[in-house]
Amino acid sequence: LYEFSPVGYITTSADGVILKANRTLSTLLGAGKPVLMGETLSRFVSKEAQGIFYFYLKRMFETDGARSCELVMVKADGSRFDAQLEGIPVADAQGNFTRTRTAVSDISERKKIEKALRESEEKYRNIVETANEGIWILDAETRTTYVNEKMAKILGYSQEEMIGRSGWDFTDKKDKAVSRLNMEKRRHGLDESHEFKFICKDGSPLWTLVNIKSFFDKDGKFTGSMGMLTDITKRKEAEDK
Repeated sequence: LYEFSPVGYITTSADGVILKANRTLSTLLGAGKPVLMGETLSRFVSKEAQGIFYFYLKRMFETDGARSCELVMVKADGSRFDAQLEGIPVADAQGNFTRTRTAVSDISERKKIEKALRESEEKYRNIVETANEGIWILDAETRTTYVNEKMAKILGYSQEEMIGRSGWDFTDKKDKAVSRLNMEKRRHGLDESHEFKFICKDGSPLWTLVNIKSFFDKDGKFTGSMGMLTDITKRKEAEDK
């Protein structure tokens, strides 16, 4: 189990000299066991991550507890990969911490996925922030968790002023009942388009065309909704005239 575990295991001295390593770690680093034994683990740590590695060792012995870190490691052939180190200090017969046991995992794929997610999130955030429609996200209790700049601007608020406030704070009293009824529809997954009047910060009315999408978690529990709102105030004023 130790030799063929999918995780690389290594025992080092307090200064990072390799005392023992399993077959998986040898394969991961692209080096045979005879080459590994007696080597300093830092040899397989990228130059820019040396500080992180030695701080990881130092903190482990100072706190007498498990520590972890992420850094870039270098294989024997010079190729690099993202790694996660999770280690514990090991005491000798006198109770002095003289060695470390560390698990080394290749997290390159995970880091690629995280990077792709960040780039995707940034791309869609840019789309949302530059949209001509107001975008408003509420949680299950109708608290505002996100509004784009357009939505805040047409109501006369900043984005920061709206976050955390109930969606009902932006309606007048007689429209609160309609808003509550609409929220009940969302809880049952009934998405629709409808016209709705909000009240701006200066007290003026804002008529919008609202397109709603309900959100549910994997267990089917309602978690909130997102609305895309188009300002139709001028059209409503023209109709009234």
